[in-house]
Amino acid sequence: MTKNEIFIDTYHFDDMLKKLNNNQFSDEFNQCLFAYTHEKWFLCAAGIGSCLEHLMLLILMNYNKAAQLGRNPTAKDYLKAFTRDPICLDARQQTYIDTLFRLRNSIDHHNAGITSKRICDMLLDGVTNVFNEYYIPSTN
Repeated sequence: MTKNEIFIDTYHFDDMLKKLNNNQFSDEFNQCLFAYTHEKWFLCAAGIGSCLEHLMLLILMNYNKAAQLGRNPTAKDYLKAFTRDPICLDARQQTYIDTLFRLRNSIDHHNAGITSKRICDMLLDGVTNVFNEYYIPSTN
């Protein structure tokens, strides 16, 4: 353990990965957790951002709406697709998810220790929130 206290609720993430049941997502997410536990904040944040996009794709696929993304989608495309039926993000939810993407993008400009760890913590919380708020309902 280093001077930075590292905490990951692995049981919560294990449950999330079991419910997702997607080998590619699980592999990607576990690599992020590996980077996190080894304090590789840049790698972790970039990876979590990719996982967030992947999770949003899985949600759209559950609703048969992935075609709305078009070719080579960006965060804006995911947000736009999430504002449509059946998800219909409101302005506050849209701002929250946009903030997660902006956090991921900002880490390459400021990746000095605890600040970057905190950003990774926020991104991990974001993945959890998107999973709980949007993935779970998409499976019904």
